[in-house]
Amino acid sequence: MFRIYDYDIIMTRGDTGIFNFSLCECGIPEDTDVYPVTAVLSVKKKASDKTYLLQKTVDDDGLFIFYAEDTENIPPGKYIYDIELRSRDQVATMGPYRFTVLPDVTRKDVIQDDG
Repeated sequence: MFRIYDYDIIMTRGDTGIFNFSLCECGIPEDTDVYPVTAVLSVKKKASDKTYLLQKTVDDDGLFIFYAEDTENIPPGKYIYDIELRSRDQVATMGPYRFTVLPDVTRKDVIQDDG
């Protein structure tokens, strides 16, 4: 399961998901070609932590793509994330928001063949 509610992300550990992220073009549309914007989503246990549990960069189609291996080793729990936007010398941060990892019942490393 992968769900976004009011920017809070809720997903089952080891699942896949896509966050369609688009920027409002508040200026001249050509500005995005001259001054490209990068967006990085960062997840931590607490905002003050030095290490990241997960970081994703938005792709050229405006998507944050979560693969199974991105969260398969993150313990279920409540975390925090934000999205940092950069364009030239400008920086803006969206968030922080909640990032919840739900437990998974079926894990590939514990499936047993009874045959």
